[in-house]
Amino acid sequence: MATASQSHPHLHSHSHPHRYIGPPSVVPGDALNRILADLCTRGNPKEGASLAFKKHLEEEARDLSGEAFSRFMDQLYDKISSLLESSDVAENLGALRAIDELIDVALGENGSKVSRFSSYMRTVFEAKRDPEILVHASRVLGHLARAGGAMTADEVERQVKIALDWLEGPRVEYRRFAAVLILKEMAENASTVFNVHVPEFVDAIWVPLRDPALPVRERAVEALRACLNVIEKRETRWRVQWYYRMFEATQDGLGKNAPVHSIHGSLLAVGELLRNTGEFMMSRYREVAEIVLRYLEHRDRLVRLSITSLLPRIAHFLRDRFVTNYLTICMNHILSVLKVPQDRDSGFIALGEMALALDGELSHYLPTICTHLREAIAPRRNKPSLEALACVGNIAKAMGPTTEPHIRGLLDVMFSSGLSTVLVETLEQISMSIPSLMPTIQDRLLDSISMVLSKSPYLGRPAQSIGKGTIINIGQQVSELSGSSLIQLALQTLARFNFKGHDLLEFARESVVVYLDDEDRSTRKDAALCCCKLIATSFTGIASAHFGSNRLSRSGGKRRRLVEELVEKLLISAVADADVTVRHSIFTSVHGDRGFDEYLAQADNLSAVFAALNDEDFDVREYTISVAGRLSEKNPAYVLPALRRYLIQLLTYLGQSADSKCKEESAKLIGCLIRNCERLILPYIAPIHKALVARLLDVSANIGIISGVLVTVGDLARVGGFAMRQYIPELMPLIVEALLDGAAVSKREIAVATLGQVVQSTGYVITPYNEYPQLLGLLLKLLNGELVWSTRREVLKVLGIMGALDPHLHKRNQKALPGPHGEVTRPASDSNQQIQSIDESPMDLWPSFASSDDHYSTVAINSLMRILRDPSLASYHLKVVGSLMFIFKSMGLGCVPYLPKVLPDLFHTVRTCEDSLKDFITWKLGTLVSIVRQHIRKYLQDLFSLVSELWLAFSLPAPTRPSLGYPVLHLVEQLCLALNDEFRTYLPVILPRCIQIISDAERCNDYTYVLDILHTLETFGGTLDEHMHLLLPALIRLFKVDTSVNIRRAAIKTLIRLIPRVQVTGHISALVHHLKLVLDGIVLHSPLRVRFPHVKLLHLISVKLDDKNIKQWKQQIDGVICGHKLQKFVAAFRLQECIFLDYSTTHKGNKCLTSDGHIYISKDVLFHESRFPYSELFPNSVSPQSSPPTSSTWFMPAISSSPLPLHHISPAPSLNATGQTAAIVSSSSPIRVRYEREEIES
Repeated sequence: MATASQSHPHLHSHSHPHRYIGPPSVVPGDALNRILADLCTRGNPKEGASLAFKKHLEEEARDLSGEAFSRFMDQLYDKISSLLESSDVAENLGALRAIDELIDVALGENGSKVSRFSSYMRTVFEAKRDPEILVHASRVLGHLARAGGAMTADEVERQVKIALDWLEGPRVEYRRFAAVLILKEMAENASTVFNVHVPEFVDAIWVPLRDPALPVRERAVEALRACLNVIEKRETRWRVQWYYRMFEATQDGLGKNAPVHSIHGSLLAVGELLRNTGEFMMSRYREVAEIVLRYLEHRDRLVRLSITSLLPRIAHFLRDRFVTNYLTICMNHILSVLKVPQDRDSGFIALGEMALALDGELSHYLPTICTHLREAIAPRRNKPSLEALACVGNIAKAMGPTTEPHIRGLLDVMFSSGLSTVLVETLEQISMSIPSLMPTIQDRLLDSISMVLSKSPYLGRPAQSIGKGTIINIGQQVSELSGSSLIQLALQTLARFNFKGHDLLEFARESVVVYLDDEDRSTRKDAALCCCKLIATSFTGIASAHFGSNRLSRSGGKRRRLVEELVEKLLISAVADADVTVRHSIFTSVHGDRGFDEYLAQADNLSAVFAALNDEDFDVREYTISVAGRLSEKNPAYVLPALRRYLIQLLTYLGQSADSKCKEESAKLIGCLIRNCERLILPYIAPIHKALVARLLDVSANIGIISGVLVTVGDLARVGGFAMRQYIPELMPLIVEALLDGAAVSKREIAVATLGQVVQSTGYVITPYNEYPQLLGLLLKLLNGELVWSTRREVLKVLGIMGALDPHLHKRNQKALPGPHGEVTRPASDSNQQIQSIDESPMDLWPSFASSDDHYSTVAINSLMRILRDPSLASYHLKVVGSLMFIFKSMGLGCVPYLPKVLPDLFHTVRTCEDSLKDFITWKLGTLVSIVRQHIRKYLQDLFSLVSELWLAFSLPAPTRPSLGYPVLHLVEQLCLALNDEFRTYLPVILPRCIQIISDAERCNDYTYVLDILHTLETFGGTLDEHMHLLLPALIRLFKVDTSVNIRRAAIKTLIRLIPRVQVTGHISALVHHLKLVLDGIVLHSPLRVRFPHVKLLHLISVKLDDKNIKQWKQQIDGVICGHKLQKFVAAFRLQECIFLDYSTTHKGNKCLTSDGHIYISKDVLFHESRFPYSELFPNSVSPQSSPPTSSTWFMPAISSSPLPLHHISPAPSLNATGQTAAIVSSSSPIRVRYEREEIES
C-alpha cells in the first residue's frame, strides 16, 4: 500500500517576491501546557512525555524568529518557576523533568541557561523537603554539572560547600538528605572540582553515615562510594592517608556502646572500603573479619542483614584465607538465615555471591542448599522466591558442570514457578555453564512459551480456537506476570534465548504473527522483533539447504516459503501499524541484517518498502532509504525508478515547503539517499547541487536547515568526486560564511566537516588559503577555542587535507585582509534579472471589425474606459467596472476582442485604487474570466502577477470576512475552471501560498481564511493530482489540531471531495494513521455526526485500495471502523430511507425522494452496499410486487431546513427513474453553502 507522508511537511512557494507574511508568531500555550501536564506526575510520567517536550522545543526553535522564540522561552521559564514554587509535589517533579530535558537542548547562549538552572536548583534544595523531589533535583544538578563543563565549575564549588556546611551544621534531616545527594552527584559528574574537597568530605561523611534516619545512611554510603571512585582514579600521595582515616572512623562507629544506626552505617562503610580500596584492606583483613564475626548474631535485624551482605565481599577479597579460617562459620550463618522466612531473600543473594566468590568450594553444601532452594522456589503457601531462582543461576555459573545432577533436579520446580524475567536469566546462565542441560531447557522453555502464546504445548497441536490475549494457567505454572506483560516476556524470550537446533519459523507463523495485530502496542512491537529475530536466525539454514541433499532442499524450500510469508506479514505491520515504535523497530531490524534483502527485493514486498518512504517518522524514512538503497543492487529495474521519483519529491519539499522542519528533514534525507544509492545520484549532481545552494542562500533558513544542507553537501561531494570541482566557486563562500557564524556552534562544527569532505573529494588544496585569506586564521582559531574535542579533531583533519601554506604567502594574505577578522568576498554573480521589452503595449485602436450589433457596446466601453483612466473621477470607478462587466456578460464571447484595451487599465486601476474598490475589481476580474474562459490565456502572466500582489491581503489577525468571500480566491477559482488542465502549470505558484495560509493559521490560532482556502482547493480538484504530496500534510494537520469542530470537519470533507479525483495511493499511510489517532481522541459515544466525516473518508480510502499491492491497509481500515462501532452503515448517522431518482442536471446533484414525500438534491452522495426493502419504505403507496428486485443505499449530508411538501406527486412513478433506495444522512450544520442539499419541487 502506499506511503505515509511526512510527519510535519507544509509546503511553501518557490522563492516568490510576494509571499504571505504573518505577524510575529503567537504560539498557543495549550500545547505547551498539555505537555507540561504530562510531565507533572508522581512516579514515572506518561510514556513519551519527555520526548514530546523536547520535540516541541525543537519545533518552536525552528519555526519562530529570534525575538519570538525568546518570548516563548521567557513564557516557558515563567511556567517552570511557577511549577517549582507550587506546593504540589507532582508539579515540582514536572518542572524538574522539564529542566532536565532543557539542559541538552541548544537554546542559544549556554552560559545564561546554566546560570538560570543553577538558581532553580539552589531554590529547590533550600525550600523543598520531599525526598522524591530532592532525589530528582540532585539528578538534574548532576546532569547540569556534566553537560555544562567549565561553565558550571563555580556552581559545583558552591553546591559542594553548601552540602558540606549542611552536614557539619545542626541536624536537619531533609538538609542532610539533600547534602549527601548533592555530594554523590558532584563526585560522579564533576570529579575534577570535587577532588579539591575530598579531605573535607572524608571528615564530614560520617555524620550522615551515623544518622538515625535509614534513608540518609543509605544515600550517604552511595556518596562515599562515589568519593572512593574519585580517589581511586587519581594517583595522589594522600590516598592511603584518606583510606586510613576512613577505616579508623569505621572503628569509632563500632564502639562498645555504639547505637544501632552507628553500627549499621559503619558496616556499610566497611563494605565500600572492601570494594574500592584495593590492597589497602589486605593488612586489615583480620580486623574486618573479627568485626563481622562479632556482630554475626546481633539482636538488631538491620545489623544482621548488613553482616550477611558483607560475607561474600570478605570471601572475595582474600579467597584462600577465607576458606581456611571462616568458611564453615559463615556458611552455617547463611544457612541459618535461609530458615528465617523474612530474611531468606537476603540469604539467597549472599549465597549466590558467595558461590561466585569461592567457585567449587561449596560442593559439599550443595544437597543442603538445593533443599532450601526447592522449598523457596515452590513454596506451599507463599509466592516463589525470585532471589532463590537467581541463586540457582549463580551457583551454576560458579561451579559449572559439576552441579548438573542438582540443577537438573531443580528444573521442575523452577518451571512450575511460571515464566518470569529472573527465570529466563537463570536458564541462560545454566545453559551457558552446563551445556548438557541445554536441550532439556530449550524444550521445557518452548513449552512454557507456547502455553503463554497459544495455550498448548510446543510439541502439541496448536489450538485452533483459542483467542490471543487470554491467559490461562496450565498445570502447576503460576507466574507473577499476567496479561500483556506475560505475553511480552514470552515473545522477548523467544527472540533472545538460544534455541539453536530448533526450527521455529512454523511456530512463529502459528503463534507469534497473531500478536502483530494485538491491541497493546508493546506486544505488537515485541512480536515484530521476535519474528525478525527468528527469520534472521533461519537464514543460515536456508543457505545451507542449497548445497545439501534433495531432502534438505525440500526442507529449505519449505523454510523459504515460511520466511516469505513472515516477511510479508512484517511489512504489513511496518507500513500500516498505527504506532511509530512498531514500524521503527521492524525497519531497524531489517536495516541491520542483509539477509532480508533477498526477500525484500521481490516486487510485492518492494511496494511496502516504497510506502514507508513517506512514513510520518523521520527515523523510519531514513532506515527505509538505507534499505531501499541496498535493494537497488538486487532489483535495480524496480527500485531505481521509485527512488528517482522520491528524489524529485524530496527536492520539491526542499524548495517549496513552508515548514522549516520539512525542509531540514528533506535535506537530511537527500543526504541519506546520496550515501546509500550512489548510482542513482551521479546523473543528478547538478540539480541536487542547485537545490542545496538555493537553501544555503535563503536568508530565512534557520540553523537546522543550513546544518542539514551542509551535511548533504559533504555527502554529495564525496559521491560526486572531481565532478563537484566546477561548483567550488559557489560552495566555498557559503561554507566559509558558516564557519564565521560564531553564534551557531552546531552549524560551525558541521561546516568544518563539510569543508574537509569537499576539499578531499575535489582535490581543492592549498588554493583555498589564497582565495580566502582569512580561512587559515579561522581554522587555527577554532583549533584553539573551547569547542569539543571531536570538532577540534575534525579541524586538524581539514588542515591536513588542505596541505601546508608558504608562511611568507600567508603573511602577505593576512596583510591584504581589510579587517582583523577578514570578510568573505563572494564572487560576483551574473544578475538574474532580465530586462523585459515592452512590446505588449495596449492597442491604440478599437476593433475595426465590430459588427453593427456591437457598435453601441463599443461606444459604451470606450466612454467607460475614459472615465476609468481619469483619476479625478475615481468615485465613479466602481460603477464603471460594474457596467463593463454587465456589458461583457451580455456580449458573451463577443467581448474577447476588447480585452487588450480593457485589461491593462483594469490591472493598473486595481494596483492603485483603495482597498474597497480593489476587492470589487478583483471579484469582477474573476467574473470576466468566467465569461471569456480559455480566451484569457494571453493575459495569464499579468493575472498571476496581480494575484501574487493581492495575496498580501491575507494578513493575520484577519479582518472581517467579506460576505461573498475573498476576491483573490474567487479570481483563482475562476482561472482554474476556465483553464481546466492547463491550470496545472500555475499550481506551483498558487498552491504553496494556500498551504502557507493554512500553516500560519495553525501557528497563530486564527482560522478565518481556512474555510475559503479549503473551498478553493476543492475547486482545483483533479489538477492537484501531481501536488498531493505537498497538500496532504497541511490538510492532515488541520484535522489533528485543537481547533473548532467546523474546521476539522471542513478539512475532512475537503479530502472526501478530493480523493475520488486525485491519486493518493502514495499517501494512504499518513491518512490512515492520522485518522485513527483523531478517531481515538474522539469519545466513542460522541454523536455520530462528529465521527461521520472521519470514517466516511476512511471508507473512501478503502474504495481506492483495490490494488493487490496495497491490501495491507484493508485490515487496518476495517479495524478502525469496527473499533468505533460504525461498520453497520460505515458511519452513516441517523439514516433516513429514501429513493434515489436520478441525477439533476439543473441542480447539478442527485435527486432523492424521502418517505415523507419530499425531494432533496445533494452533491455529496456516497454509495453504500446495504439495501432497504422498498415495501417497508412505502407500505401504503406501492405494492411489494411493484418494488424493484434490488435497491441501493446512498449517503447524503442534509441540512436543517423546512422541506416543502410535494403536492400531486406519487412515489410510485419515481421508481421508473432508477428504482434505487437511498439513505439521507441528517446533519445539524452544513460545511459550505454550495454543498448543502436543497429541496426542490418536481
